[in-house]
Amino acid sequence: MMNAFSNAINKIAMHMIKQMAEHPEKVSEKTKQALLNLNSQIERVVGISENGKWVINWKIDKFKDKLAFEANKPYETCVAPQNVILDKGAELMLKLVCGIEGATPFDKVNAKIGVGSDTTPENPNQTGLLASSNKFYKTVESGYPQVSGRTMVFKATYDTNEANFDWNEFSIVNGDGVGGIALNRKVQNLGKKVSGIWSIQITISVTSNN
Repeated sequence: MMNAFSNAINKIAMHMIKQMAEHPEKVSEKTKQALLNLNSQIERVVGISENGKWVINWKIDKFKDKLAFEANKPYETCVAPQNVILDKGAELMLKLVCGIEGATPFDKVNAKIGVGSDTTPENPNQTGLLASSNKFYKTVESGYPQVSGRTMVFKATYDTNEANFDWNEFSIVNGDGVGGIALNRKVQNLGKKVSGIWSIQITISVTSNN
């Protein structure tokens, strides 16, 4: 009887987690924090003494025109949590930490944010955006990337004649999108840009659970 009850509870919990994974924009901040706390407890149970995490949030602000952009009055703001760190991006990060010569940083000169129309799910062995034609890379704005404490922020703005297609995939790269290395890839439909000014801001925080 107890096993049947436990199995039923497990099925309900897994269904709820699946729904939240499919619709992260509907999860409240209180629920997110509860899930993080639960994750920390699970890590202790399975014997993980410390687990570093990258907490990543993508934000897209959509402006009707230049006037609205200058007034900072978007007509819509979309958010997309998390992404997949790509194998080549992870390797490059380790090279940068170790100061290996020839590793190109994601700095104000090299960092670009790419957007594309491909909807193929993320996979670590990918090397960046997958769209063949509908993709566009934009250099980060002046003053970016920013680093404060355990958080870094990248931001790029796309003018009215730039990246006018379905925004389904996103990536930070350290080059022109051809020879550059992609740090990550995110897949989520955030609308179709046909005009106006859209901006992307990616916040990456390194956290520790102990």
